[in-house]
Amino acid sequence: MAAALEPLGLRRAMLRTLDAPGLYAKSGFGPGANPGEFMEPQGG
Repeated sequence: MAAALEPLGLRRAMLRTLDAPGLYAKSGFGPGANPGEFMEPQGG
């Protein structure tokens, strides 16, 4: 999921989740600005 955002040339992408961080971690997201809620694409 995170890799699909790269071709868009976005400077930053974030998602908010309280109940599914493990699911998004498997898709390439990691802790963001507020690690308890927000996640961002990791690596590249």
